[in-house]
Amino acid sequence: MREIIIEESALRTLYIDQNQSINKIAKIYNVSPETVRLKFINYGINRRPAAHILKFTYDAHFFDVPNILNSYWAGFIAADGCISEGAYKDIRLVIALNRLDRNHLLQFLYDINGTNIIKDCHKPEMCCIYLNRFNSTAEQLKIHYNITPRKTKTLQPPLNLSKENALAFIKGYIDGDGCIRLYKNGNLRSLKLNIVGNVSVLQWIKIVLDDITNDNRGNIQKFNHCDCYSYSITGIKAYQICKFLRNIHTPCLERKWSKVNEIELYRSDWVSIN
Repeated sequence: MREIIIEESALRTLYIDQNQSINKIAKIYNVSPETVRLKFINYGINRRPAAHILKFTYDAHFFDVPNILNSYWAGFIAADGCISEGAYKDIRLVIALNRLDRNHLLQFLYDINGTNIIKDCHKPEMCCIYLNRFNSTAEQLKIHYNITPRKTKTLQPPLNLSKENALAFIKGYIDGDGCIRLYKNGNLRSLKLNIVGNVSVLQWIKIVLDDITNDNRGNIQKFNHCDCYSYSITGIKAYQICKFLRNIHTPCLERKWSKVNEIELYRSDWVSIN
């Protein structure tokens, strides 16, 4: 039987440089995967672990240059994403949301040109996405937005963002770790914005949002049961800020921002001021 000739340099290019799988290389040469594996042994080519095979793709350069869209998603990741380092120093991003917000994960995949699928989580009410081999993208999130692995208590405010990008980041952060709700204030309806995080991030958010209304009201308070803080704004200031952020052209969790429209049905006196 005639021996199949497969050059070592061609194998290395396909497998290492182009990240092709053994099965795909076998199809290219019309041989069995076992034949390719034997060639690997003969040429001394080390096989990568299965986890290193990139099954899905996305735009790894999405966060390279800050803009309104990627700043929104960076804020959302800062609040609701989990960046972790796994085996072989692979960095992975996981975002898990309630199934009610599944479309928001679809929007994220659309914006980053992701081919990933949305998976079920161990909690039946949750769904999630995994982005593996996230190393270069994670580096850009660190450079522009100060987002790092295990960020819950160590997250710091982003540096050198324009005002527009900072506000988009905050809007994304609110969609991840914020709450907008109506409540009764005497006989009147009112609005409350509450954001959860560490004190450094919340102080920065407060400074940026205070500038919208030239109003420094709002409290940052520590939770009794954990080392976590909340920043709360109520009344017309909450309405003005939420309306301003809602109008920034980014994706959003409509179930949160629809409260702005809802309060306008009750408080025409606020609408007339804006």
